Amino acid sequence: MATLEQTPHLENLPPKYNRAYTARLLVHSFFFSQGSESLQDTILTFLVGRFGNNFDPQVINEAMEPASKAAYAIRSNERLHGTVIRDGIQENTTEEEAREELENLAIKLVAVLDEKDIYSQEGVDISGLTNGLIYIDISRLGPHPSAGGRRRQASETVTMYSDSYLSQWVFFGLMAQSTGMLEYDEMFAEVVRHFRLSSGDEEYKDWVDTSAQLIDNHLAHHPEQAELLPDWVTSQAA
Repeated sequence: MATLEQTPHLENLPPKYNRAYTARLLVHSFFFSQGSESLQDTILTFLVGRFGNNFDPQVINEAMEPASKAAYAIRSNERLHGTVIRDGIQENTTEEEAREELENLAIKLVAVLDEKDIYSQEGVDISGLTNGLIYIDISRLGPHPSAGGRRRQASETVTMYSDSYLSQWVFFGLMAQSTGMLEYDEMFAEVVRHFRLSSGDEEYKDWVDTSAQLIDNHLAHHPEQAELLPDWVTSQAA
């Protein structure tokens, strides 16, 4: 049975992000957006809206080299990254393509930083972020526990990064397990707060139904984690 390796929680947020830390934030945005460019853009606006003063545009550019190397290492490892099939043909990412992706992401991040005062004052689209995190999960995992999960090569040691059946919404969101980065912990905490406040509205019934599907899927492959669900989630599902 797969077990999940916990990453240490970061207790202190650095006042200014250095090159290595910025690179980690950028690479993790690929992990949590699960291949959705629009969701990744929404994640960037959240990071800037909440932590914009910690970013330095010059440091973002300096972070490209370590970030692109890390992204390529992940994308080329079939235990960590799902296989991409287009028109029946498997696509493999080159190192140059990984760097281009990171450079485009850096350009977007710097552009969003120019508008950070707007995001800080007017707020981030938490409803859109919540919607994106829920529905990207169900699209990647499938609607039923019997679905095949993400296309990843099997591994004897399963971590949160390589687990084909891990629901990010359930594990990091509802179960409040640490992502290993304070910024993303706060992101999941905030969307879950929004989900909880909105779940009684008929407008958001699909969120509740899809969340219940994701819980069933996740626990079918990780039954030992049922105790991590808070009481308000289990009572909602009853």
